[in-house]
Amino acid sequence: MFCELSGKAIIVTGANGQVGKVLSLKLHELGVKVIGLDIVESSENHFFEFFKVDVSDEEAIKKVFDSRVLQDLEPYGLVNNAGYSIFSDFHLRSKEDFFRTLEVNLWAPFLLTREFSRLNEKSESPPIWRSIVNVSSIYGMLSPDFRIYDTTDRRNSEIYGSSKSGLLQMTRYFSVALADKKIRVNAVIPGGVFNDAHPQSDQFVQRYSDRVPMKRMAKTQEVVFPIMFLLSDTSSYITGSTLVIDGGLSAM
Repeated sequence: MFCELSGKAIIVTGANGQVGKVLSLKLHELGVKVIGLDIVESSENHFFEFFKVDVSDEEAIKKVFDSRVLQDLEPYGLVNNAGYSIFSDFHLRSKEDFFRTLEVNLWAPFLLTREFSRLNEKSESPPIWRSIVNVSSIYGMLSPDFRIYDTTDRRNSEIYGSSKSGLLQMTRYFSVALADKKIRVNAVIPGGVFNDAHPQSDQFVQRYSDRVPMKRMAKTQEVVFPIMFLLSDTSSYITGSTLVIDGGLSAM
């Protein structure tokens, strides 16, 4: 499955994060030429090319898309996975924290989408349909349940959820605006994902899991494979859609 992705180039932002790292590795195993973007340096060998870059920096992103490697590869796919969150109480929210969240979670996907579509216009083989997948969040649909948090847990913020909700509308907008350019645009909405590298507290995991019909948090690969599905031709007639990956949480 997804074998048609082999040999194609796909851009992944937040490529060194929890989801981005696993996604990049799985794509690499399929023979995909993974173009990784992250503010954190990488020593991984599964990237065809890696750019250490702030995805909200317009000039830096333009340089990435103007680079010889992207000009030559004509990327088939883009995954807007990079994200930023703030966990302090909203009474303490600074303007800088507020707009930094918007920069990474809304401005950057817009910027990457714009440059990706421009690159597509230059392609010598425009008949091929290309794919963009935006990574939103369950908190773009639902408010957090503050009863599941302990004092030591990282509480989801109002601006994070607002930015992820905005990303869903941006997905719908560009699915229409870019259809004539043969670019599909979809989103995934992950629920809580267990972090193997930096595990959440046992109490948080239990309280969160108790709210989910499937009684557990997601595994990272359970978010990654739906992204790959939306990138692939298996989803060739799907655009403007949001795929919820939450174990049934939002159905309650």
